[in-house]
Amino acid sequence: MYFDPSKATDPSVTQTPENLTEAQREELQSALRVDQAGEVAANYIYKGQLAVFQRDPQYGPLIQASPTRLTLIF
Repeated sequence: MYFDPSKATDPSVTQTPENLTEAQREELQSALRVDQAGEVAANYIYKGQLAVFQRDPQYGPLIQASPTRLTLIF
């Protein structure tokens, strides 16, 4: 669903349910913080890989950077 452009405005991917208990809401908020922290960490890992591998003649061609995302190509 998250990758289907036709579902981009579906409430299931754009809104938090209103009927959550306080405990459920806290658990969801915690999970989202962990997810966000993981995404930030992954970006720094990719930046580090790019900084190291782009100078290497063998591995440099395997890694490329785009303005919004770094991608390893295998």
